[in-house]
Amino acid sequence: MLLGAWRDALDDQGLGVEDEFLARGGDSVLATRIVAALHEELQTDRIRVRDVFTTRTVAAVAAALLAEDPDWARIAEIALEVSRLSAADLDLALRASS
Repeated sequence: MLLGAWRDALDDQGLGVEDEFLARGGDSVLATRIVAALHEELQTDRIRVRDVFTTRTVAAVAAALLAEDPDWARIAEIALEVSRLSAADLDLALRASS
């Protein structure tokens, strides 16, 4: 999720978790896009535009989130599991849980 938001905003699918935001062409408009996408995807307002500039990398943002709230690790695990499901499997899982 984090890396995807950065890659989409910077239009750079080769971006890695240790690549610096500004060195890859980042600016305040793109930082705002990243934060907006993460707010929507993660349903949180804990990530701010200034965080993108002060942490500089996806890895550093992830580390900051985990330091702030260890539950982010479990949230990330669940998101990864869900992203690996096919649409049909996701539909079955959702039906089974309701």
